[in-house]
Amino acid sequence: MKTNITKLMAFFATAPSILLSQVDPTTIERSNQPPSAITSAEGVNANVDTSDAGAQRPIFLKTENISVFGGVDSKIYYDDNPLSTQKNSILSSQRDAVWSNTAHLGAGLGQIEMQDAVITPYIGVSYTKTEFLASTLDWLDYTSTNAYIMANIQHSNGWSYRLGVSYASDSNDLTDTETYSEFYPNVGVLKTYSHNEDILGIFNMSIGYHDTDADKHALDPTLSRSYLDSFDVIGSYGIQYYFKDFLISPSYSATYKTYTKSNTIHEKNGREDLIHSLNLKIDYSLDNDLNLSLFGGFSKRDTKDTGAIPYDFTKGTAGLGLSLSTTF
Repeated sequence: MKTNITKLMAFFATAPSILLSQVDPTTIERSNQPPSAITSAEGVNANVDTSDAGAQRPIFLKTENISVFGGVDSKIYYDDNPLSTQKNSILSSQRDAVWSNTAHLGAGLGQIEMQDAVITPYIGVSYTKTEFLASTLDWLDYTSTNAYIMANIQHSNGWSYRLGVSYASDSNDLTDTETYSEFYPNVGVLKTYSHNEDILGIFNMSIGYHDTDADKHALDPTLSRSYLDSFDVIGSYGIQYYFKDFLISPSYSATYKTYTKSNTIHEKNGREDLIHSLNLKIDYSLDNDLNLSLFGGFSKRDTKDTGAIPYDFTKGTAGLGLSLSTTF
């Protein structure tokens, strides 16, 4: 315990403004639905010719039974701005290698067949450990848990609709305390397009509300613990190109987020975020259940905010991943 306290004191002495430098919970990737390989014919072994063939059943789900799926994912990557802070700030100079390990488990609860659609309810949970490997940021190592319940509706017109709610919680590993939690009701749509026999396009859009409980703000402890409550709208389009045993997946997404709580920092028009993300992922199938991935991405956040705290950032990541998934 003495070592941990010494580490914290040394880091605060080096950069007093580090009081702001917790991992931004609004930038953490959350698991609020089943893996795409479960809910659609996506994956290295998918037949893109069937992507517009009407109401398709999830490829791993038996119509008459409950089907359980699960897996583990491990990623190690370089992040040039892990704290998601403004360019040229003292904290944006913190760069690190990040190791993230996730275990997930879920179930499809049978199917309800209608005239023009197939409805499949899902439940699932995941557990993620994230560690900073190469710098003094290791005191920010954290654990995330997520759970969701949702219904996926695949219509004969080729569109897939979803409705669900998820719960997420982040805990700091050093202090073993919860730093953030949220409920996230959301709705979304997805449509796949066959550009040709090798290229699949995927349009995805969702809207949701983050009902949050966050640690007190470092600059203004008088703020409500729900100061991160927000609506968001997310739209993305991606391409999947199949080349031999490789799946090449470039994608672009835009997220608009508006914060709903009026407080002393955002007391006029409120905070609004616009996040642009470009990503590229290359998957190599080692066998039916095991994939090796090379991935990279760039993201940029522009914030309209009436307060003095800057939330704008740019960041880039690049790394390797290994994932194992199966059904039971």
